[in-house]
Amino acid sequence: MEARIREAGDHGRRNPALADDCLSAVELARGLELPRTDVEGRLLRLKRVAEECGTSHQQFLAEYAWAWTAFWWFEDYKTFLEHYSEAEKRSIAITSVYQKELLFNLWCNLQMAVRSEDIPPEQAKVAERTQTLTEELERLRQEEEKPSSALQAEALGC
Repeated sequence: MEARIREAGDHGRRNPALADDCLSAVELARGLELPRTDVEGRLLRLKRVAEECGTSHQQFLAEYAWAWTAFWWFEDYKTFLEHYSEAEKRSIAITSVYQKELLFNLWCNLQMAVRSEDIPPEQAKVAERTQTLTEELERLRQEEEKPSSALQAEALGC
């Protein structure tokens, strides 16, 4: 994976496929339990590449991957909150129910962190974030031309 990313960089191939490879490299680094500095380096690269040549969905996934990693791998709740906010901003007004489902996953993590007192409620902004997610899911529920997405949004309702 790293060789493919290097080769793409050497040949100036900056495209969405490179962003996908960078995301895979992050997932592999986490799975191999590489040191935090290595994982964060790959996350930084992912974010940079997604911003430079990725799609809006890949930019969202970069923020999601960072928030997920901060929460589950490093128990770094400050970083989790930063990237939750960025993922939430990127998800607003997007019609992808898949992105809403991923945001819902982060929201569940947020709930858990507040209940276990890892994040103070005033920092978590649970009510505000719940309202944002609820409004986004409600908007998708109303899309009659996408019945499958509407049903999934209804199932995710907070």
